[in-house]
Amino acid sequence: MAGFIITANPVGLIGGGGIKAYGEASGRSGVAGRARATAKSIAQEFKPQFEQEGWILP
Repeated sequence: MAGFIITANPVGLIGGGGIKAYGEASGRSGVAGRARATAKSIAQEFKPQFEQEGWILP
């Protein structure tokens, strides 16, 4: 909607809606997608320490 308001071009409104729908359908946005991304980020932060402690293999 912001693209339409700024440019007054309805193509931005249609394209933006399609991109949002794809993200929601693919699980990249929404609660489940954000939770998955957060868990992955936390795992990347802890991995070096866990390897150093010998809890996981490098």
